[in-house]
Amino acid sequence: MKDKLKLHLGCGKVHIPGFVNIDQYDNDSVNVVDDVKKLSKFQSNSVDLIYAAHVLEHFTRWEYKDVLRRWKELLKPIGILRIAVPDFEVISKYYIKTKDINTIKGTLYGHQDYAGNYHHWCWDFDSLKFDLEEIGFKNVKRYNFKKTEHANIKDWSWDHLPRHDENGDILPDELWTTGTLVSLNVECNK
Repeated sequence: MKDKLKLHLGCGKVHIPGFVNIDQYDNDSVNVVDDVKKLSKFQSNSVDLIYAAHVLEHFTRWEYKDVLRRWKELLKPIGILRIAVPDFEVISKYYIKTKDINTIKGTLYGHQDYAGNYHHWCWDFDSLKFDLEEIGFKNVKRYNFKKTEHANIKDWSWDHLPRHDENGDILPDELWTTGTLVSLNVECNK
């Protein structure tokens, strides 16, 4: 998708080369400061790809469909929406298996270390597919984060549990990604 308009929404401190990296908070990784709910700096039917990793769950159950509608409006015909959200089905199975509620709290509820870092809603594949199709998206399917043009950029689409070893230290990437993938990675077209 060279020379195409690709938006990376809610980028935080993760900068993806070749994308317009957008967040409401300015930092060195951000190209454009904008509200990812409104994206007022972009025109309808102008975007080839929208990528949002663990962003949608930060909107309430009363907001997220309007957010998806806005993102759809921005996409060109057959444009791609690629999103990642916590996978409620996998997280639930992980909890049943481990009985370790502390490990799943951040994934389910956000880290709650600043005003915008709360999770308000959750999905499994079927419920997210239903919502996307209801809004008019087509070809809803899972994607493999390792097979994207941004596969070498670590973000929440990589989210695996556990994240820490028995001493509480963060696992290195090569060990972290051997755990259970708890990110629901979904792609669809306008």
